[in-house]
Amino acid sequence: MLDAAGNPRPFYAIAKRVAAQWKEVGVETKLVRLESQIWTDKVYRKNDFDVSMTSLTGRSDPTLGVDRSFLCNECHVPYTNPSGYCNPELDRIARGGLGAAGAAARSLQAICRDRRARPQRE
Repeated sequence: MLDAAGNPRPFYAIAKRVAAQWKEVGVETKLVRLESQIWTDKVYRKNDFDVSMTSLTGRSDPTLGVDRSFLCNECHVPYTNPSGYCNPELDRIARGGLGAAGAAARSLQAICRDRRARPQRE
């Protein structure tokens, strides 16, 4: 539907631009659009890809970005560490950080949640 409206999916538009830039330096590419479930299987379960694009945001809580993006994922859980990077020392440090700051590390989320829960003043 987006393609028909002249607004291709954002990742595909970015991939086309990256492919054009790589071509300028002699790297040939083949862009392949995959259905979501096939992509998830190839990237997260089988690590069967050369390059893939995804959005890994950190938001205000490191466990939603850093942990999910870079901690070891030997079980190939979807949407967790698509790169396959695994460093037990980083895992240890990240786990230690979970309890160290506690509520302070997640205070931005708590503030936002509290503000949404309060009635609006006129």
